[in-house]
Amino acid sequence: MGQQTMQLHATRRVMRNVERASVMCAGCGNGIVMSTTLQAMAAQGIPREQVMLITGAGCNGALGDLFRFDWIHAPHGRVLPVAMGLKIVRPELHVLAFMGDGDCASIGGNHLIHAARRNIGVIAVVFNNLNYGRTGGQVAATTPHGAISTTSPYGNAERPFDLCTLAQASGATYVARWTALTYPHLQRSLEKAFLRKGFSFIEVIIPCPTNYGRRELRTQEPVDNLMWIARNTITRERAAVLPRHRLEGKFVVGEFVEDDSVSEFSDELRRLHR
Repeated sequence: MGQQTMQLHATRRVMRNVERASVMCAGCGNGIVMSTTLQAMAAQGIPREQVMLITGAGCNGALGDLFRFDWIHAPHGRVLPVAMGLKIVRPELHVLAFMGDGDCASIGGNHLIHAARRNIGVIAVVFNNLNYGRTGGQVAATTPHGAISTTSPYGNAERPFDLCTLAQASGATYVARWTALTYPHLQRSLEKAFLRKGFSFIEVIIPCPTNYGRRELRTQEPVDNLMWIARNTITRERAAVLPRHRLEGKFVVGEFVEDDSVSEFSDELRRLHR
């Protein structure tokens, strides 16, 4: 039996009901991130009993119901505080924080800053579909400048956050960005995050054909949304040699920070209380 087949069987053992994945829109990228996370666990031999999932109010919030491991559904924007508290009292667990861009960058933005600053050992995975896909396609803190949404019918006047730059500036010790199309790289980043200590921040650009694709991109087929992401993706190495104006509207992917020299927050707390 090949390694990929063994990983597929391993992922199915931690899925509660594969058929329920159909609750997601056709072409949604949530399923890619979910399956890649399970592949990373299988590749590193991480049992489901050692993983705790925290989700919020975005489109990915229902993913916890698909897994066969413990899950907390946190209030909107409060995924990271719940994850941090859990990691402090149960430091032996792998704590996964699944967030949408709204959960992470809008109502939960302040929690992101402090989770990164503290270097708490949480794996923060951000599903960035560039809008509030769950509630009708409103403008978000990550919506590109000028983009059409239900609340910016004439174009978005705001500049979007660069979430990886924000996480890096706040002190995150592992920062990476990938897309739904670069899932082999995403899997390797997730494997690193499972094996390391400290705050790991992984942003994934995913398609939202139902809202962002239909309104801003004027696309009718989900694959068109994926191809738009592909056309606008460049590597960190390529971006480093391009002038700034050539990077406008591009998704720069790669690993931006990998620093294992900083002590993890829950370890630091235990050291202080000895």
